[in-house]
Parts: sequence; structure tokens; C-alpha cells
Amino acid sequence: MTRAQAHGFPLVLFFSCITSSPLWGQLISCPAASGDAYKIFVDDVRSVSSTPASTSQAKRMGGLRDFIVENLRTMSKGRASVVPCVGRFPSDASVFTDDEFDSLDRLRVLLEVWGAVEDPVREQGALGFVLVPARQVSPPAVFVFRRTGGSFLSQAGQGAKLQVFTPVVLGLIDFQNLKYEDAIPNLCEGQHKLTDIINSTNPGPDPQSLPDQKKLLAELRRITSDAITKARSDPGSRYQLLKPDPDHTFSCPVAGGLQ
Repeated sequence: MTRAQAHGFPLVLFFSCITSSPLWGQLISCPAASGDAYKIFVDDVRSVSSTPASTSQAKRMGGLRDFIVENLRTMSKGRASVVPCVGRFPSDASVFTDDEFDSLDRLRVLLEVWGAVEDPVREQGALGFVLVPARQVSPPAVFVFRRTGGSFLSQAGQGAKLQVFTPVVLGLIDFQNLKYEDAIPNLCEGQHKLTDIINSTNPGPDPQSLPDQKKLLAELRRITSDAITKARSDPGSRYQLLKPDPDHTFSCPVAGGLQ
């Protein structure tokens, strides 16, 4: 039984449908993966369209990938090493099988991210996220955000989505490792950032994935309440002063975890 199975908490799957295409690359091993530290894999950002990307667009794809790497390094706060996996790119979400997740888990990978440019002319595309700790309790745990308004290659436009899942996976791995006190700030931060995306109007949330985003938010709230309840069993917990809601569950502190 895994750590997560011992706790038995579900995490919902959501992903927008992305059409498989032979133009998508094969999922090769990450050449830079080594060491015992927790890791975040950043795969290639590629065009999956039959229309070739221009030299300028190819340069912008590389720029978006570099932006993703630096953004995730900031968000991981030194808890995980961000590893650029040059040449690694999923053919579609189905390549993340049980065996692939087992391999990622052995490598201590928490999160994997890739980008697919589906229409280089309109610069429309999607960011894919693989939450490895979630696979242990609710496969396949592959999440995709499609950007339909504005340029997918706009670095500023991707910032909010990039910031959601790093605190979520850090919070989940701490919860699974029974580090409840440590898990709460990241779980709460993930909740707040996901709420911001759901409530965003510029651009609005992807309508295909909005219901699943709301389900994920509900699950994170439940897991966080459980973490707070378990943390409070320690008389020295900083969450001792929190009072339960009328339904006897706990909500995130206003500051996101009494940091």
C-alpha cells in the first residue's frame, strides 16, 4: 500500500481533449534526471500542427520553455530541482501509464510540464501538467490547460497557470509523508491560485475544464481540512487556535497557512 492509499484521499482528473497526432514526439527518458532530490520535469514546447512554425515562432517556443523553467524554480522555493528534459515530449496524455508514473515516482519527480502549440498561425495551444503524487490515488492525474484567447506563446499569459500546481504537489507530498503542518501552507496556496483562475475574466477560464477545476478545488479543500485536523493533534501546532467551520471542517487561514 502506498502512502497515499493509506490516507485514501481522491484527487480529481481534468484535462481538455487534445487530438493525438503522429507529429507529436515520443516520450523519451529525461537525459538530465539523476539524484535523490525531488524534481520537476520541464519537457519541450513544440508545434503539433501540420503547418510548420516559423523561425520567429520557434524562437518564441524556446523562450516560453525557458520562462516555464525559471517560473517553476521560483515557485518550488528550493523544495524541488527543476530539470529541463531536452527532447522529451508526450505523444498524448495516454503515454503517462502506470509504468511511466512508477518510473517518475522512482526518480522522485513531483510534477511534469509540457507545451503544445496546436495552431502556430493563431498561436493557440495548451500546457500539460502531470501530478505524480496524485496518480497514487486517482489515475491518470494528467491536467491540461488550453489557452484559446490571446497568444499561447505569451509568457505573461501563462504565469498564473504555472503557479497553481507546484504548491499543490508540494502540499500533497508533505501530506503523504505525514508532514501535515508543512503541507497546509502549500495546499492553501494551491487553493487560492486555482480559485483565482476559476474566477478570472481576462481571459476567462477554459469552459471545457472549468467544471473539473471546481471539483479539484473542492478536493483540495477537503484534503486541507484533514491536514489541519491531523496537525492539531500536536499540542504545539500553530493551528491550535483555528476554529472549525459550522460543518466541523477547517478552512485555510486568511494568510494561506499562518506562515
